[in-house]
Formats: sequence, C-alpha cells, structure tokens
Amino acid sequence: QAEAATINLTRVLSAALGVFPYVLSSVPVGNALQVSPVLNIFRRPFHLCSSNLLVPPHRLDSVLPRMPPRRKASAGLKAKKSAEDGLKGQENPEEAAADEETKVPQKRGRGRAAKEKVGKDQIADNKGDTQDEKKQAEPEKVTKKRGKKETDTAESDKPKKKAKDEQETNKKEKVVQEKVAIEKSDIKHAELPSKRYKIVSWNVTTIRSLMKKNPELLKKLMEQEQPDLICFQETKLKQEEHDEYEEMLKSQFPGYEAHFSSSLSNKSYAGTLVLVRSSKDKATAQKQTKMDSFFKGKDSKSAKKDEETACPPLKVTFGLSTLSKDDGEIAAEVIQEGRTITVEFESFFVVATYVPNSGEKLQRLEFRTKLWDRKVVEYLKKLEASGKPVIWCGDLNVAHLDNDIWNVGAKHLVKSAGTTPEERDSFSKILEEGYVDCFRHLHGEDAKGWFSYWSVRAGNRPWNRGLRLDYFVASKSLCSQDSLPRVVDADIHDEFVAIDHAAISLTLAV
Repeated sequence: QAEAATINLTRVLSAALGVFPYVLSSVPVGNALQVSPVLNIFRRPFHLCSSNLLVPPHRLDSVLPRMPPRRKASAGLKAKKSAEDGLKGQENPEEAAADEETKVPQKRGRGRAAKEKVGKDQIADNKGDTQDEKKQAEPEKVTKKRGKKETDTAESDKPKKKAKDEQETNKKEKVVQEKVAIEKSDIKHAELPSKRYKIVSWNVTTIRSLMKKNPELLKKLMEQEQPDLICFQETKLKQEEHDEYEEMLKSQFPGYEAHFSSSLSNKSYAGTLVLVRSSKDKATAQKQTKMDSFFKGKDSKSAKKDEETACPPLKVTFGLSTLSKDDGEIAAEVIQEGRTITVEFESFFVVATYVPNSGEKLQRLEFRTKLWDRKVVEYLKKLEASGKPVIWCGDLNVAHLDNDIWNVGAKHLVKSAGTTPEERDSFSKILEEGYVDCFRHLHGEDAKGWFSYWSVRAGNRPWNRGLRLDYFVASKSLCSQDSLPRVVDADIHDEFVAIDHAAISLTLAV
C-alpha cells in the first residue's frame, strides 16, 4: 500500500475531478496534499481511496483523463489542412500514399458500442466501394440519364416561367390603367327660385376633427352654400361633449340651433347632428341683413330674399320609432347608436340618417337588408300619413347603380359592404315604394364620375375612384313640376371633403 501511495496524480485528477489535467507530476501523496489547494479540500488521503477500491491501483494506468469535447474545425482550418496535405502529397507522393494506407479511422465513443459502430462503418465502406466500381463500369449511361432528366426539368419549367412573365406584364398594365382618373360628366343646374330652402348633408367622420383641425372648411361651406339646414353624420361625440360643441357652433354660426344624437352604448362612434335656422333668431338675421345692405350697398330686394330663405322648424325628434329592442340583438345595439334625427317643418319632413354599415365581414348584412330597410320604409310612410312629404338624407351606405361605382364589375364588390347585390336590390325596393333618388331624377342615370366617397386607405381621391354613398331621397310628390315645396336642384360638392366623404346639397322651391 505504501508503494501504491505514489501514484500518477495527473490521471487521478483528470479521471476523478475532471479538472487541472497534467498539472502535477508523479509525487508522493503527502507532498501533493500540501502543494495542491484543490486536493486539500479532500481530507481523505489517496492511499485510502486506493484501499477502498474507489480507484484500484492496478487500474490506474487504464483510467483515461476527462478531456473537454473537441470543437469542430472551422472551414478555414479545414481548407488550410487540405492545402497542407496537398503540398505534402506534391513534395513526397510516396509518404502521402503510405499515410493514407496506414490511417486508422477515429473511434467515437467507448467500449463495445464504438467497436461495433466502426465495424458497421467498415462494412458500409466496402459496400460503397462495390457501388463505386459499378458506377465506374457504366459512366456513360449515368451521364445520359442525368442529362435527360435535367432537360425534362428545364422543359417542364418553361410554361411556368412563361405564365409568371405574363402575370407580371398584366400587373404592370393594370397599374397603368388604374392611374387613369375617372372623368365627371357635365350636369346642368336649374335657375333657383327667389324663395327657396337649402339642405346640406355631410359625413364628417368626427365633428371634433373638423371643428378643431379644419374649421375653415366648414366656414367656407356655410358662407358659400348658406344652408338653412345642415345634417352631419358620424359625429363621434360623447354625451358630455354636447354643451361644449353647442357653444362652439353657436359662436361661429349665430342664428342656428344645434341638435345632437350620440351613441350611448359605444362612445365616440356613429352619431348625428343637425344645425337648423331657428325662428327666434329671424329678427337678428333681419337686422344683420339690413346692416350688410347699408355697408355693402346691397339693395332691399336682395335683402328680402335672404330673409325669406329661413324656414322655421316646428319639432325635432330622435330615433327610428318603428325599430324596437324586440327586433333582435343588433336592433337593440343600433337603437342606441344615435343614427336618426327628424326635423318637422310646416310643409315637409327631413329625416337625417346615418345608415348602419353591413361590416367588413358582412355580419350586419341580413339585419340591414331584411329589417332596417323595411323599418325605414315603415317610418317614412308613417310620416307621410300626416299629409306631408318626406326627404330622407344622409350617408345611406349603398352604391345603387353601376354609375355609382368607379370599378363596377370587380369581383370583390359582391362581398364588400355597400356594393353587395343584396344592398343594391334592397335600395331599389325602397324607391319602388314611391320615393325618388333626387340626384338621378335631375341629372339622369347616365351621369358618370359623380361620387361622394373615396377610400383614404387606397388613395383613390386624386383619381376620382369612388362610390356614391350619400343621397337625398324624396317623396314623389316633391318632384312634381307644379307642386310646392318642389325639388329644383341637387349637387355633390367634392371640393368639400372632410376625410373621405363629400358634402351634398338639395334645394327646394317653397
């Protein structure tokens, strides 16, 4: 045991601890415990380890050190080594051949499994040699087969490449065609009577943005068109904001009353608003007209015209009375979205509406065509039963005729809200109930390029690629030449676009 105490510490450290290989030479155990701080941790002497047969003395020579795993040589080292081997072969070809013959395959792993793996590898190598010999025996045949296969592949790829080139060419041609702007046809406007009433409808896609970021646009519209009634859709106001915007509108446009209908369920969504000239401000408007005529040299006849354009409202009501919560879940939601305001005048009604959109996935299409449109007709008939004609206006969210669509015939239109066959047919049925599309009545179905909506996402506004989604629909009695009130003019003001909708107007002779 004393003789066995002198051991090769390098192998013991490497095998037992896996650290510090080849640090110490073969020294007695006692000296090693004093020299090595690592061995000082283990208080038991190494001769006890050998006596307890943890590492038997007669097997110390066969214990292999635990070396760290070998890293794979990089591509640079492999290239360098292959270059060196090539130089060596060129300098001493005989030595290089001898090295190749004496080279022994490296073992991966230990024990019997590794030996078996080496044996299998050798068998596979022998099979590979046999196959190589067969391949060398028929080199020309293989070459011919490969050449034929490559030729077949190239020929099969030709139609695919040709089709791909044709698709790219068609895409380029399509882009060029899409850049052609849609021209507007000429429409004629009748001479306006001396006594008239003008209504403007405008989807502003949030009144907040229009009033605070672009107030000059609304002022210009009011000065140029001088409407007696202006109906806004998609105001997106909250109930608590009504007072603030009422004061703002009164300060900018004196002589008008503001009536709000905002969404109760989903704040900052949908909503409508009407600004109407009121009778109580008629005296103020008359005084202002007289002052203008004094300073600007305006004659009394013209002043009288301005004074008589105001038609006082009798009553303002909210909602669609024919639609109830019992009509379904969607109906209960729509009722709370503030979509309808009705203004009653002495000789007619104006129903300002923001019609529900069918949705991107057409989730409201059935409600829209089978319930909402039917309830609207019932409501209009109910108002007409009082003996007054009706004007239904706003963003009605439907492109009725082919000339109301810039890209009629496109495949996606049948699945897009506002252009589905169901919505267009349903609007036709509404008109068949005794109502008239005022723009088409005055300017004909052949009027082209007159749109009221352009997609901002697609950038369609500069090219006039749009849809006509905003309407004035009136009772047939309002379109008779001998009746009063009577529809005399309808227009689309595409110079007044808030975000994606243009303002539209209707003029009545009263």
